[in-house]
Amino acid sequence: MERVSGPFEEFFIATYTVPTSEGHVAFSKACKQRPGHVWDGTPGILNVVAGPCESEVLAILFGVDKALAELTEAGPKRTG
Repeated sequence: MERVSGPFEEFFIATYTVPTSEGHVAFSKACKQRPGHVWDGTPGILNVVAGPCESEVLAILFGVDKALAELTEAGPKRTG
């Protein structure tokens, strides 16, 4: 499953999931420009991994939430 979410302030979160034997894992990147899709090469300023989760939907939500939490934690140090 793939999803581009946002904007959240000035960021978009591009996330995809991968099934594993333990559940679904999300890979997310925060971008300053809206990606056309997850794989289009838009530069990211932050990458996170989240999971495993019971479903693809939960993994996507967890990945987006984790990326936003790390952006908030980075505060003014965010670059890109």
